[in-house]
Amino acid sequence: MRRITLLVFCFALFAAKAQNGFTTYTTNLSLTGPLLKQTAFIVDNSGNRWFGFRAANISGNVGLVKYDGINWTMFNTSTNPALPLTNMITALAADNVGNIWIGTSFGGILKFDGVSFYSCSGLPANTVNCIESVGNQIYVGTDAGLFRYDGVSFTGYTVANSLLPSDTVVSIKAETSGLIWLGGYNRIMEFIINGSYTVTSYINHPISNAPGMINCVYIDSQNTKWLGTTTQGILKYNGANFQNAASLYDLFGSVIPNKVLDITAGLHNGIVFKNVVNTSANIGSKSGLTELAPNNVIYQYFYSTPTYTLGDYLERDGANILISQGGPNINYAAQKMYFSFNESTYSFPLGSINVNNFKTLDINNVRAGVANRGDMHWDVGGSGNALYEVPKGSGRHSNFATSLWIGGLDNSNLLHGAAQTYRQSGHDFWPGPLDTITATTNTTIASSYDKIWKVSYTDINTFITAFNSGSVVATPDMLSWPAHGTGNNSRNLAPFVDRNNDGLYNPNDGDYPKIKGDQALYYIYNDKLAVHSTSFTPMGIEVQGMAYAYGCSAAISGKPELSYTTFYDYKIINRSSNNYHNVYVGMWSDIDIGYYNDNYIGSNVSENYAFGINGDSFDDNYSGTLGYGSYLPAQGVNIVKGPIANLLDGIDNNNNGIIDEVAEDCKLTKFINYKLPIPSVTPMTDPVIGQDYYNYMRGIWKDGMPLTCGGNGYGGSINTSWTYSGDPNNNPINTDPNNVCSYWTEISTANAVGDRRMVLGSGPFTLNSGQMQEVEYAFVTSFDSSVVGNNIISLAKLKTDIQKINTFYNQINKPNCLQSITVGVTEVAKQNDFALFPNPAKSLINVSSTIIGSVKVYYEVVDVLGKVVMQNENTGSDKFSININDLNSGIYFLRLQVNNSVVVKKFVKE
Repeated sequence: MRRITLLVFCFALFAAKAQNGFTTYTTNLSLTGPLLKQTAFIVDNSGNRWFGFRAANISGNVGLVKYDGINWTMFNTSTNPALPLTNMITALAADNVGNIWIGTSFGGILKFDGVSFYSCSGLPANTVNCIESVGNQIYVGTDAGLFRYDGVSFTGYTVANSLLPSDTVVSIKAETSGLIWLGGYNRIMEFIINGSYTVTSYINHPISNAPGMINCVYIDSQNTKWLGTTTQGILKYNGANFQNAASLYDLFGSVIPNKVLDITAGLHNGIVFKNVVNTSANIGSKSGLTELAPNNVIYQYFYSTPTYTLGDYLERDGANILISQGGPNINYAAQKMYFSFNESTYSFPLGSINVNNFKTLDINNVRAGVANRGDMHWDVGGSGNALYEVPKGSGRHSNFATSLWIGGLDNSNLLHGAAQTYRQSGHDFWPGPLDTITATTNTTIASSYDKIWKVSYTDINTFITAFNSGSVVATPDMLSWPAHGTGNNSRNLAPFVDRNNDGLYNPNDGDYPKIKGDQALYYIYNDKLAVHSTSFTPMGIEVQGMAYAYGCSAAISGKPELSYTTFYDYKIINRSSNNYHNVYVGMWSDIDIGYYNDNYIGSNVSENYAFGINGDSFDDNYSGTLGYGSYLPAQGVNIVKGPIANLLDGIDNNNNGIIDEVAEDCKLTKFINYKLPIPSVTPMTDPVIGQDYYNYMRGIWKDGMPLTCGGNGYGGSINTSWTYSGDPNNNPINTDPNNVCSYWTEISTANAVGDRRMVLGSGPFTLNSGQMQEVEYAFVTSFDSSVVGNNIISLAKLKTDIQKINTFYNQINKPNCLQSITVGVTEVAKQNDFALFPNPAKSLINVSSTIIGSVKVYYEVVDVLGKVVMQNENTGSDKFSININDLNSGIYFLRLQVNNSVVVKKFVKE
């Protein structure tokens, strides 16, 4: 008679809780003994989830758990059927006929056929590292070599029998039945075997950067190998070279952990792994998922429940990514068995730093990080280190952090403003425009604009070339360019070229973004969403920002300085009903030249810039931060455009020696620096409350005392507006045209070198209700290597470079380095090759084409903010339908990719 088995079932005794894309699956199986660590997680061909555990010692009662979608079943050495010998599970695999293969510590390998467990005798090593099912063969990795099990006996491949270069096999991945990749210690190995298993060979691939154990090998659709390592995160192997994935992708808001145990297939044809989140910047987030997709596209998903962390093992299950539970500290009272992630229900938590709202200018010799809410030049949300790398690729940085400040008085002389430094106490700016009537916003609007749009002239020229050929080839950021607001938000936001002059932005009409420079980052933020961390009362301002750079200075005769310059343009709009006077705008900067603690700063008043230099003759390396050594640059912050000054104020606001010019702007009207907290000089330390920030923008110390000439600028007898205004290259020249302080520099004062923070103030000016004021800055880095070890020689070149930058900036028609590039597109599909109907549509849109035939068409549905909300592919049909029932009402773009060309159709979901 058939054997009757007693299984431990737990009917419907689980809970599934969803939160922002992630669903947690909890079981109340009675788990006892010491805390457990989950060591393996797989999904078999029937969709069952299998979990392997390794208890802290033999008293733990759980070894293997199965979940079939309804019931949870636990297996251990006491259940019926029982695990033989041990509850210590190390690896799991499923074959094509329904068997589960189980690796153990000290118990070898087991097979479970759904009814009984069987010990597979003959394995020389009792501890199993990994298992791979290939056809009807089972491959087992151990510290004693690779072993193949054919259902009867084991065949070993080891160093001793010359069939492997190393006996340590930590991971196995089959590319084909005859080519199997083995992960070992500081190496991967190609194991090649013929169809009759009688001839084998191997190719050893040592990895020079000592990644430790290769914990997993994933092979993508291009046969590229992705390796999860113990010390170097993820390595990409293209058949010739090993590259660290962290160097191939700009990851902001999360990092690839040093130790990666598992990689699986992504939702966008990439690879997915568990990331690590900087919780100080991404409040409430601890871990999440990252997908590295083709064409350097990155997708991030943050799991923000603070109580539990995601585990290390991943499985792709249709449209879901399944993640094992975290460990080793597992809470028995609310046992999390696994998590499931579905992208369709996910949205970025507002306030989290991610690859959408933090991007880099990187088209020239500078790589500058920019956030979408007023601060930049440091890796906020990631490493927390400096991110103004110059020269690009050198690993050296001339600026640590920068932020825009603003403050002013209303008609009742109440102070309003917004400012932030390192977000250590929060921030005063949030993404998105303000309501044009009430100057309010909400988290929905803020989340919709929690993004930076990155566009280059290469993108634009590609678009123009394709459009002239009858097609639309546009990047997602071009498609979602925020040209118009909705409702009471501003109707005209990001500038664009309106090809058909209809006043509407539509790439299908040939419209494209209008940018400055050869590469631009566009973003919108406000100061009104929430209470300010600085205690400032909000102003109700909307800031439309564009950071930009020029990419090939050789194309502009005599302008190589552009290759080391980045620009930042801010349009500041008062959406409130208040009229503000005595308004100042400030550019705050922590200007570290390489090593942070050996710097000097100063100002050039007549040229309207401040600068930072190394304070001695050699810039040291420090704690992993690379210094500039003997080739010392100078960093300048140049005000190229200031807010318009008050009419007939009797002040030379732009320092050119002329008072009350027509449309005179406020440039470097104030300059002050402050120090790290020192008890004896409290009025000169970090700002804390709104009044402190406002005082610094006005060139006043925190206690209200004026900036004075000489020494450290505090407590003197002669008031001034600028700190250290002497020219270090030209003693005794003072750059203040009025020579108020005579010759005054950090060098002449014999200051000790150190860390410096500085504020460039512009004002006072008026910002009335509905008024816009525009400010623009150029960050210029200059090198003069004609003399080694001279800390001020680059200052002379900086002065010349800034003069050239100003001349270039003031040209009416500035050339773009890349504007002459024309990119041809082959195999172009034209707009009229496709028809989309009905439009508007309620539930289905139908697509027909005259060219599809048997050609594969990959399509994406993109919302107006650039988020891909649907994607799929169609083959072999000239007509197909797309179900849009689940989409919210609104405007969408359908991107149809055929071979190397893209056609975009706009439609409306009713």
